[in-house]
Amino acid sequence: LHSNEVDTYGDRRFDNSCALVLVALGDEDWWGRYALDADEAAALHNEVEDVSQKKRRSFMRKDGKITLTELRDFVTDEANIQKILKLSSALHGLVQKEGFSEDVLERF
Repeated sequence: LHSNEVDTYGDRRFDNSCALVLVALGDEDWWGRYALDADEAAALHNEVEDVSQKKRRSFMRKDGKITLTELRDFVTDEANIQKILKLSSALHGLVQKEGFSEDVLERF
């Protein structure tokens, strides 16, 4: 449950995957899963790239990778935010306005 890391107060931190599970379990709308299956992941991936390509026209092309710019393009639209919030809880952090996506991409 805990990682070997400590916070600024010297207390042990939760392991990231365990913290994610705890967040999902604390979500009132959680419906039993915190991961996407392969088809859902592929559909979301394509939609993110499509939205960014339409927004930026020739500046972005589908290359099979999601960039931070493409992700930001997707989550700045309220309809897309609602789509993500209807998916598994593990994705809900993507709609945070500042910092979260950058931190995730930097760590992984």
